[in-house]
Amino acid sequence: VLTVAIGGDIARYTNDNTSSYSIYTNEAGTIVYGGSCSSSLDQAQKDNNTVTFNELSDGTYDNCTLMVSDAVGNTSNMISVGTFTIDTVPPVLEQISIQSDNINSSSLAKTGDNLTLGFSSSEPLDNSSTVTLLGKTLTPTAQGNSYSVTYTIQDNDTEGVVAFTTIAKDLAGNQMLFTATSDNSSVKFD
Repeated sequence: VLTVAIGGDIARYTNDNTSSYSIYTNEAGTIVYGGSCSSSLDQAQKDNNTVTFNELSDGTYDNCTLMVSDAVGNTSNMISVGTFTIDTVPPVLEQISIQSDNINSSSLAKTGDNLTLGFSSSEPLDNSSTVTLLGKTLTPTAQGNSYSVTYTIQDNDTEGVVAFTTIAKDLAGNQMLFTATSDNSSVKFD
């Protein structure tokens, strides 16, 4: 009996539009692809084989299949590669705003005041996304596609206009750096 098995799933999210995966077959034969995916590899050797897809556009793929047919016409089971999404575009942040909870002005801060940087993203962000405020690296919390960080100003923080750096990383690994608000908001620590 001719059998084929996938040696591991393609990453559920990837920024590689020519993703690779391994298949195992117990006999050599011709690979037949189905669905949206194809590959220049059309002959499988007995044992492990690495299949690299021909270039795919950004999008979600859930219909990619393959089977192997040997020289006498026996065919393997049809196997599915699984569902995966190709995304080669970095996230876009919007509504980037910074403010303090200072009693006199949201654009001023003193020791003990809380700074909040908030933004929305064009797509969900990975947990490795970060915001650096006053030299402190923070992980944004999510509510849908809205994110925020809050930091309490310490007396040893550097005075002046509060600078920040946001590294937004999407689920496929694309990242973009943001260092300015989109609404011209700012906070001065004094």
